[in-house]
Amino acid sequence: MLFAGGLLALSWSRLENTDVGFDRSHLLTFWIRPSEVRYPVAKAPALIDRVLDEIRALPDVEAATVDGCAPVGSGCANSTLYVVGRPEPAPNEAPPVLRHYVAPDHFRTLGVPLLRGRVFQPTDRAGSPRVAVISLAAARRFWPGEDPIGQRVWFGGGSSFNSPDSSAEIVGIVGDVANQPLTDHPFQPDFYTPYKQFTFSSRAVLVRTRGAPAAAVEPIRRALARVDPDITLFDVHALDEQIHLSWGRLAYQIRLFGSFAVAALLLAATGIFALIAHGVSDRRSEIGVRLALGASAMNVVTIVSRQGAGPALIGVGIGLLAAVAAGRWLMALVYGVSAIEPALVAGVLGLTALVSLGTTVLAARRALAIPPSEAMRGN
Repeated sequence: MLFAGGLLALSWSRLENTDVGFDRSHLLTFWIRPSEVRYPVAKAPALIDRVLDEIRALPDVEAATVDGCAPVGSGCANSTLYVVGRPEPAPNEAPPVLRHYVAPDHFRTLGVPLLRGRVFQPTDRAGSPRVAVISLAAARRFWPGEDPIGQRVWFGGGSSFNSPDSSAEIVGIVGDVANQPLTDHPFQPDFYTPYKQFTFSSRAVLVRTRGAPAAAVEPIRRALARVDPDITLFDVHALDEQIHLSWGRLAYQIRLFGSFAVAALLLAATGIFALIAHGVSDRRSEIGVRLALGASAMNVVTIVSRQGAGPALIGVGIGLLAAVAAGRWLMALVYGVSAIEPALVAGVLGLTALVSLGTTVLAARRALAIPPSEAMRGN
């Protein structure tokens, strides 16, 4: 139990310190879900234009963008990839990728670095040449040892990039972003296209604020009302807080396993103490005689401690095997840990051995309180 609790705590620590590929501070996220009857796909880019223009005009807003999901979350659009000039795979064999319809400021809003080429420009709109930006993971997976800049791609699904005739030219490569939960393959091949060339009206809006994200909620609400009084904000969160909420299950498990581990350790210490105390009671006469014949205190403590040390060491060995089994099970459920974490194993074994030894010595010291004359009268 100590190992399981420690493994979960280690997973939490690594989650907290994982580089998610973007600056998650001062980011506010929310959804807008306008009527698709009033704002079908053909009218969606114009609506998003107005929404982002109103939000960017606010004094507390530094930048804003849209996407089909918030980073380190779920719900990102999946599609299949086709590369112009390569044999076309069967529909059920085309590789899956994540699709994003974003604003020109998307990468600046999130703080994602541009590695090669360029990002989107305001001129990348309907009627202009179709363009795409890809993540580093996508470049490495689909163009290993090649230059993807200038390649043309299209996608399966219902977007307007769904045929070779409507393919997009790759114009840039950006850093990888954890667009999926950290516990579920967070870094995947990402393909971005401008929302001005295709988008839906129902979007996640990501806003980088100059101050606390919560302070920008009401001004943004009023700004959206100026676009359309029927547009409402849903799922409003500061992204950093939302990420922590998504790890709530792991936090609960850490507390649960930690409580059981402490209780089990105290129970084991109590059991060892009771075992030694009982042994001391059974060997009172022997211990008294040894003391009367000149045995040192260390000799007596050593003799009595062996009675508890043996079972304790066996228990530690069994616990180690159980910890390895638990580690293999937990490894599939939590993030960033292996079945055997050497430092954690050493720490747990050290703590268990220290508690066992300390309890054994404490109980053995009771033997030193036996007056030799009492033992001699008992014999």
